[in-house]
Amino acid sequence: MHWLEMSLDAGLAQLPWSSLLHGMAEHLELSSRPQPRDPWRIRPSLVADPCPLSQAKKLMGHEAQPNFHVDSVRQGRPNGGTALNFMRGFTAEALVVTCLKATGYGRVLAHAPTYTVTVAPDLEAHPDVVVDEADGHGPVLVQIKNPNHGMFQRIKDGQTGGLQSHILQVALELYITRLAGQYLPEKAYLFYLTWESFPPDTTTASGLQTLVHPVYWTKEAEVLVMELIDNLRAIRENAARGVFPAPDPQSNPNKYPHSYCNFSRFGDGFVPACIDQEKWKSQAA
Repeated sequence: MHWLEMSLDAGLAQLPWSSLLHGMAEHLELSSRPQPRDPWRIRPSLVADPCPLSQAKKLMGHEAQPNFHVDSVRQGRPNGGTALNFMRGFTAEALVVTCLKATGYGRVLAHAPTYTVTVAPDLEAHPDVVVDEADGHGPVLVQIKNPNHGMFQRIKDGQTGGLQSHILQVALELYITRLAGQYLPEKAYLFYLTWESFPPDTTTASGLQTLVHPVYWTKEAEVLVMELIDNLRAIRENAARGVFPAPDPQSNPNKYPHSYCNFSRFGDGFVPACIDQEKWKSQAA
């Protein structure tokens, strides 16, 4: 069992609920505070978006609907399920950070949302946790992922491209963190956990469903990250000149990736189609 898994298991099994809930509440209160961000900055979360057009619109500061901000959207409209997914992720992060602080499996050096890395001219990262590893081998990044149980099983079984996308995100987190210079991590961990304990297919005594995937900083990773950054800069520069990429070729708006997108593929009533850039011209980035 990895020390991240041991920390979570020990925290849940040994700490009083009152201590866990208090620590999580403190973390969530930080997460609830407004966090203004410049849309044009390149962040690892952009890598998770499979559609270049959606990436361009986000870099231009386009809302899902022009001049109308909602935190949680899908296909151009406010969406409760998307909000629930965000809440689930924030709460999982709060739980992991609380357990790490309380159990001593590694020393927490910094964590989101108070730890932000900004590097000139246009890079920004928000690592979930920076930890001095339990074996004393220096700081590592921990990126916490909280998929539903079905997605967790597909990632565990290698049946989805989700893991590859997450590896690219955390590689960019490593690059930006190292470039800032305060910490020089050589490694990151993708820490997956679900909220479903003791599912029918469980094989763990604790019932917890967790997975740890290491990501190492290498020359190959640096080359790949630089290609990602160059590509996103080109997308942004072209969009600023009014040249936007084509949307993902999937024609069914109810299929991935359109079904998960902030923007509506073909428009619906007062919700404009993602390709109708004229509708967003009044919105400043």
